[in-house]
Amino acid sequence: MASFDGKVIAITGAASGMGLATVELLASRGAVISLADINEEAVKKACNSLPDSAKHTYTVVDVRKAESVNQWIKTTKEKFGRLDGAVNMAGIITPAAPVIEHTDEDWDVTFAVNTKGAAGIALLDINEDALSAVKGEILDQFSRQPGTKDGQECRIDLYPIDVTNDEEVTQTVNAAAATFGRLDYVVNAAGIAIKHEGGAAFAKTADWQRVLDINLTGTFFVLRAAAQIMLKQEPIQSNIDGRPLQRGSIINFGSIQGVVGITLSTAYTATKHAVIGLTRTASEDYAKDGLRINAICPGYTETPMTTKNPQVLKAMMERVSTAVPMQRMGNPQEIADGVLYLAGGRSSFVTGSVGCLYRILNCCMLVYDIACRVVGSSNGNLKLRLEWLSPYRGNGYLGIIE
Repeated sequence: MASFDGKVIAITGAASGMGLATVELLASRGAVISLADINEEAVKKACNSLPDSAKHTYTVVDVRKAESVNQWIKTTKEKFGRLDGAVNMAGIITPAAPVIEHTDEDWDVTFAVNTKGAAGIALLDINEDALSAVKGEILDQFSRQPGTKDGQECRIDLYPIDVTNDEEVTQTVNAAAATFGRLDYVVNAAGIAIKHEGGAAFAKTADWQRVLDINLTGTFFVLRAAAQIMLKQEPIQSNIDGRPLQRGSIINFGSIQGVVGITLSTAYTATKHAVIGLTRTASEDYAKDGLRINAICPGYTETPMTTKNPQVLKAMMERVSTAVPMQRMGNPQEIADGVLYLAGGRSSFVTGSVGCLYRILNCCMLVYDIACRVVGSSNGNLKLRLEWLSPYRGNGYLGIIE
């Protein structure tokens, strides 16, 4: 059995439940524990119940308040001269009830304890300057959120990374997990787009390989590294009406070009189809283990990737003017809403799905595992066959629309 002799471990939510069980286990292995909990009587009792209780310490801490947490950590380091590890166990769940019956106070308190007291966010990108800019935007938005108090913090760590480098991806993902204690959600959004003049027959091998390396192989590297960590960590329970435990959620970015073909986009379209295949097969591997893997396929969206390349932008605007009834591109926030759904507890029974966010044929659709196939035309209108594509239930026919 592993020994923790002399190691100083700080644990929140230490007065009861899994927090107390963790305290007792680590103490039995020789660790010195700094217990933290909002319930003074309970945390004192928990500390005094430990063998050789005098060597441990306890503090009343409200994890919603940065100053309370910071002071506790500071006091712990001053008392013992070091801090070797920390376990974030503090959390609450509101009584089960329909969502319309939950009050604003229920939400605010639960969110504050379970997320503001959580570890933080790791941002990965090849562009270090862009990472710093994004961090600044997040912190600015966080500070302006209603209910945010002075001194309240949102931890964001930056990791410059080339997703085509296998070893670098593994080291970086492992470092982020070690820093924060676990990985709960991973969003695989790195990608590039290139237009091939003349189409597939004239696509340059170097362009083809670069797009594959970033869009497909990079997605695989990140998924593999994250999944290995998630499969080993303890599952967590959603704070939404006691839903089943999960070990993590991975969201891969596909594209509308993952379900249709677009001219002059040979490499990009191929990689996005492949990302969907990767998502579906990986989700089958680990659904039973509580690891959910889904893909999201945005339509025409205004991002640096689609607006900085003149050829890509021109093609996008042409498609928007002829194929998008709203006559505009989507904005990144509209896509982020879909990512948030797939990451969080409200999608607890969703895995292996492909969420397509785009508008077509005067219908605004958030589609999961539905494909449209042109089967004919009449009176100048396309006739489409809607098909259900499910890894669990096989393929099914939904109907014909014109």
